[in-house]
Amino acid sequence: MRKLNLLVLIIAVVFIANNGFSAGTETFKASVKLANIEFPLQFFKKLKGTIGNIPVTMDLEKNEKSLSGTYYYNRIGLLLYLYGTLNSDGSFEIKEMNEKGENTGRFDGAFTDTDNISGTWTNILNSKSLPFKLTVFTENIADILYQDYYREGCNIAKRNEEQLNSDSEITDTICSTISLKNISISGIDGEVASRINNRMLEPILSSEGGAYKNIEEMLASVTNVSAEASFTREIYVSVMTNEPDLLCIQISQSSYYFGAAHPIGYSEFLNFNLNNGQTISLDDVLIDGYQSELNELGKIKFVKEYGSEGWFFEDGSAFEMTKDVAILPGGLLFLWDQYEIGPYMYGTPELFFSWKELSTLIKPESIAAEMQRRRGL
Repeated sequence: MRKLNLLVLIIAVVFIANNGFSAGTETFKASVKLANIEFPLQFFKKLKGTIGNIPVTMDLEKNEKSLSGTYYYNRIGLLLYLYGTLNSDGSFEIKEMNEKGENTGRFDGAFTDTDNISGTWTNILNSKSLPFKLTVFTENIADILYQDYYREGCNIAKRNEEQLNSDSEITDTICSTISLKNISISGIDGEVASRINNRMLEPILSSEGGAYKNIEEMLASVTNVSAEASFTREIYVSVMTNEPDLLCIQISQSSYYFGAAHPIGYSEFLNFNLNNGQTISLDDVLIDGYQSELNELGKIKFVKEYGSEGWFFEDGSAFEMTKDVAILPGGLLFLWDQYEIGPYMYGTPELFFSWKELSTLIKPESIAAEMQRRRGL
């Protein structure tokens, strides 16, 4: 499920958000004195602490009143996904979901100050509860800064309206729009941060005719749309991993052109070494000659999860793992774009391999091996 296939997850979040948040939160509020804290509109916080006596690490993002993110048990490293609400008094209700979108836990708690949270975690499956306490951690990680942009151009809207059939439901490409939810980083060496920020902009500024010089030039393009088509373009940059020395971000883009049957979406992961700003590829993580064994392992897992019918390798063509990969605390997440391995209706399949599953392929000197050593694995 993860951040990539969100429709089912969003439906589940909306349902559980309206069924069962309040009771646990009110119980928690009655037992603590809440701090009066002013929060920015958006933030990213990395926190470390415990649930009961079990060490955990959490990435928590705020966007207006919404909270989202991930956390993992340090000895395991597999991500669980968080969705909830931050109240004006600093209290929060957060639902925990596994990779299948199943609700597995709940956090009822509060910020005791800007850098600390505490409360009660409840296992939804057996109703057992444990106290949790986490503190902001900043050593050797990136500070995340948010930048939102939106631009609209309606210079050919009248033509588009005239071309619409009376029974058409297409309305969102009458005007051309670009929406960008971007991030930049700081808190590390300035030259390194600049190198990473510039690299993150490359896929954002790319276009069919080349590349825009900067974000403003890209936004201005909506006011100079050719007569052929108007469009809607949405770009969302999110943090997948922000660990000591390692940053992984995902750039998700969707374009919908006037009169098209459906939007086209694609995604790209970028993994960075926070010490030097260089990108980290699969070749940097796995041993030389890994491709054959990885493809074999990948095909077995892919067919088990998605079947073989209808995919492009069904006719006997070689199965190849995508090069688009996110380095996560617990392993590697592979994502295929639309049309990369199957028809449009098959979407964007993904495969996750834990470090244990890839143990024979990991380079001993790689950042993946170092991450495991830090967690005592």
